[in-house]
Amino acid sequence: MANNIIVNNLPVKPMFFELDIIDPPPVFTLLINPQEMNLRFTKRVIQARTRPTSRDRASYNLQHFFDELDVMSCAGTSAMFYNENGLTTKNRTDTLGYKNLKSLVEIYRNNGRNFAPRQEYPLVTGGDGLIDSVGRVIIAYDDIIYRGSFDSLSVNEVDTKPFNLTFDFQYVISERLNIRNP
Repeated sequence: MANNIIVNNLPVKPMFFELDIIDPPPVFTLLINPQEMNLRFTKRVIQARTRPTSRDRASYNLQHFFDELDVMSCAGTSAMFYNENGLTTKNRTDTLGYKNLKSLVEIYRNNGRNFAPRQEYPLVTGGDGLIDSVGRVIIAYDDIIYRGSFDSLSVNEVDTKPFNLTFDFQYVISERLNIRNP
């Protein structure tokens, strides 16, 4: 990792995104934190019915495995589409709010994949070449670092807020590191 996202002395903690890949882009900071953030934990218990071999044996077996991975769900709004001429919908691609949300979409599309160069493999399957290896997406928020991958991302335009876009994503957490209480 070129830039370390752990060191942050800001009074308000923004949400940082970083790709844990070979040649990562700069750390991406969300301009406006998500309005909603939910962490979901799911136990994994499987109930299987078996044929009893005698009258005193139970016919149900409960199997307890490792728990499912935690899932983070976030929803928010982009920064307003404001440029030197004021609020705009026509030239919104030139605004900082649009470019910030576009960076989030690009991180979602990469999702921690390392692409092999084109010269090595003549067949191209998207991106810059074939997928060489898979890293992870790192999210740092409120002194907790999450490592995992995106499951889904949707961006919507709402009629009641013409100068913003709304987004929501689901992120599967494979590792969690608490900075406050290590």
